[in-house]
Amino acid sequence: MSIEELADMEVEDALRREAQQKEMEAMREAEDSDDENVQERERKKTSEFDDWKDWNPKGRGNTKRM
Repeated sequence: MSIEELADMEVEDALRREAQQKEMEAMREAEDSDDENVQERERKKTSEFDDWKDWNPKGRGNTKRM
């Protein structure tokens, strides 16, 4: 695999991810924020992030012990 082929693959991947992100943003803007499913999804997302923060306290991975 040449550098040019790898660069082409990276560009294609970046364009694909950008298109997916724009599509998701459009879907979120079109959603009704008062919808029960939307509220439940956001509550679940917030709850999972809070659990992650509990499991990974601030500074835990920043030790310089050898």
